[in-house]
Amino acid sequence: MDIQIKKNIVYGENDLGYLIADIYKPLHYEGDLSIIMLIHGGAYQTGSKEMYVDWGKALAKEGYFVIAINYRLAHTTRKIYPEVFSDMDKAFNYLIKIANEEHLNLDQIGLFGDSAGAYLASYYTLTNRPYNYRINAVVGAYGIYDLIEEYNHPTSVRTKQMLSLFLGKDLKEDQELYTLASPINYIDYATESSNFDTEFLITWGAKDKIVKETQSINFIKALEERGVQVEQYRYEDVGHFWFNELTYVEGGRISDYPNVDLYPHIIKFLQRTLKEKPNGNFSKQTIKNLHSIDSLNIIN
Repeated sequence: MDIQIKKNIVYGENDLGYLIADIYKPLHYEGDLSIIMLIHGGAYQTGSKEMYVDWGKALAKEGYFVIAINYRLAHTTRKIYPEVFSDMDKAFNYLIKIANEEHLNLDQIGLFGDSAGAYLASYYTLTNRPYNYRINAVVGAYGIYDLIEEYNHPTSVRTKQMLSLFLGKDLKEDQELYTLASPINYIDYATESSNFDTEFLITWGAKDKIVKETQSINFIKALEERGVQVEQYRYEDVGHFWFNELTYVEGGRISDYPNVDLYPHIIKFLQRTLKEKPNGNFSKQTIKNLHSIDSLNIIN
């Protein structure tokens, strides 16, 4: 399938400057396109949309409208929590603005993220209650989902510094902040919503020395306990930095292991959770609850 690539599109502006993204889309298609947003990792301090070039091209060839975003980054003089999520708000507002022109289906959106990007994708999905669009799928690779747990049991000395830069405070200064900033603590809030119908695909490596694998394991358990559908893929023989491309680091392409194994699972997951998902702002669980009150013919 032929695709079109648009580089460095301005999708918004914050107090630091313009926000830019790359867009990948099929040239020929029928109907409205499901949307995938790619959110890079980099310890909240580095990384860029270029890490997702291979994924952007591949997903566009699968028939998706793909947007890979840059967002504000933390450093010693600037925290980014919670301000970074206003950058994501702007990315979604941009999609809403161009939806008619680009023939986008705002009821079929998926988020991809690796490491810090997986954190951002999960936190945004679980804390946000949109009314103009729906996030139906999250693909998260080796993310941090419980900041207190990761701080208290770090894999390296960089972990505490990374989280302190991201939040602007050390855990010892403000434990409540770390609680509020942890995606795992918003699962109840999300599932209480009548339109929350998001499914997750979580993947990680057992040899990860950057983020403990218990982050993924515990997050999956918490999601499943609240009835959220989760697919999980654990790779015994890999660590961190394999989901996408990093400069000077070998691997990270879809043709590389373990992505070559994972890719067909992700495509099937997206087909089911996005392309085959009916439009509308009611979750399947909400419809079932209504059925118990006033008999409805439920579509499986």
